[in-house]
Amino acid sequence: MGSVDNLAAFVAPQIRTHLSGRHVKYQTRQKMKAPRTNWVSINDLGVVSKLAADKRAITKAKELGVTTRELRMFDQVYGHFHNNTTRILVRENALLFVMEGYRLIITNDEVFIPLFGLPAEELSDLIKELEYVLSRRSEIIRKIKRDKERNNLTGGSPARAPGSTESEEDDEEILPFELRVFEVALGRVVGNFKDKIVDLDDACHPALEALTKSVDKMTLDHVRNLKNKQALMLKKVEAVVEELDSLQEELEYALMVLSVAVLMEVMDSQEVYLDRQQVV
Repeated sequence: MGSVDNLAAFVAPQIRTHLSGRHVKYQTRQKMKAPRTNWVSINDLGVVSKLAADKRAITKAKELGVTTRELRMFDQVYGHFHNNTTRILVRENALLFVMEGYRLIITNDEVFIPLFGLPAEELSDLIKELEYVLSRRSEIIRKIKRDKERNNLTGGSPARAPGSTESEEDDEEILPFELRVFEVALGRVVGNFKDKIVDLDDACHPALEALTKSVDKMTLDHVRNLKNKQALMLKKVEAVVEELDSLQEELEYALMVLSVAVLMEVMDSQEVYLDRQQVV
């Protein structure tokens, strides 16, 4: 896709024409096609592309093992019913992430993001962050593979030691694709929570000070409004914590790793180097 700076124009709703031919008998009407949704997909190389497709077509093509009922969370028609939904579903070949307006279908080598549910600017920031993180991860994996091939041919050792700071940063980047995407999405949700909590805290202190000086209807309504916002924020945070705890209780963290092969190949190259160091 190149740039996502013009994402707002792409997200703009298309002009729909009125249905015609309502006088025609039901038996002679053409079969209505499934509604298409505008998506952004990012693969494991960090390449961003746009597509318009029905969510069922995506799940069928990728063999995700997701039910039609679960896909309703990614339907623009039913999307407003799931604006406050907090769900993390682990399926056979996919992770479904729905939280605070963020909706992601994550596979072992590609992530699909519907272009609705978030403001255009926030959606653009998410795509840019994923593009950067995944492209950097891909570069690190390619570098490790090149070093492994060169060391197998020459019998030499890597240019940097596994215990160095650079190695620790790279180890973080070469998490499985789906966990890296999950980490970015969850990090943005938590970051939004932090910003809202700071704003709420900044608004509470002046309101309480005003209440100590004057107890009138306007001041009480303002404090009551802030209290409702605080209760809503607490409810949202608790929902996220409960969802993460449920994954741990059901032992689904291990099932979240869909791309085991790539991770094992990278770990194998590091183990080979450690064995050589021990021999020396």
